[in-house]
Amino acid sequence: MFLSLLILFSCKDKKEKEIVAEVSCGQCQFNHTDQKGCDLAVKIDGKAYFVDGVHIDDFGDAHEKTRGFVK
Repeated sequence: MFLSLLILFSCKDKKEKEIVAEVSCGQCQFNHTDQKGCDLAVKIDGKAYFVDGVHIDDFGDAHEKTRGFVK
């Protein structure tokens, strides 16, 4: 019983927040120098963060001159 209540309360009504973020190469566009190569990053409230678990080209060709990220 206790375990069921613990699981119930831990899953209780998670709030989601919609935000607007810039998405680009962390090194090329956001001037991050702590990693080599091109890595996907998001900029939220003026601060850039690398995105773990995905490759930058999973969202299209990041270096395509006319369209950029397209899927």
